[in-house]
Amino acid sequence: MLCTGLFAQNTNTPVEEAMKAYLMLKENLVASDSVNAQSNAKILSEALGNMRIKKANIFMLDTLGNVRRDAVEMAKAISETQHINMQRKQLAVLSGKFWYWLEHQPQPAFTVFEQRCPMTGEVWLSNEEAIKNPYYPRNMLTCGEVINQTGAAKAKI
Repeated sequence: MLCTGLFAQNTNTPVEEAMKAYLMLKENLVASDSVNAQSNAKILSEALGNMRIKKANIFMLDTLGNVRRDAVEMAKAISETQHINMQRKQLAVLSGKFWYWLEHQPQPAFTVFEQRCPMTGEVWLSNEEAIKNPYYPRNMLTCGEVINQTGAAKAKI
């Protein structure tokens, strides 16, 4: 459903695996499903840990290493609680870290949209332009805006 076409092949890169797990986690939070969010956050933390830094100058190596480490810790924190509001708070930080990684590494072959809730300023990532707000799905499911994009679409621009 949400990953259709994005990851059609059986052998995904570590970034694709991480993005796939991230999208599943985000969808769990849209559905207010804290139990499955825990499971997908665990998969995400492992996938994030498998990502390797490519084509970075000496100054970015340390920064990207710290970003990856922090993202892994945020995903682990989500996997260790069933408190939906805590999971959402961690997702906000995790989304910023993952976006930074995507922007500072070779562009992925798929499009990623950075979206923001204008009410809170919190960001999340999506593989589609349509808004599904994971922070306030009950009251503001479609409240948000695309603020940036990277990947395949950016390469065409």
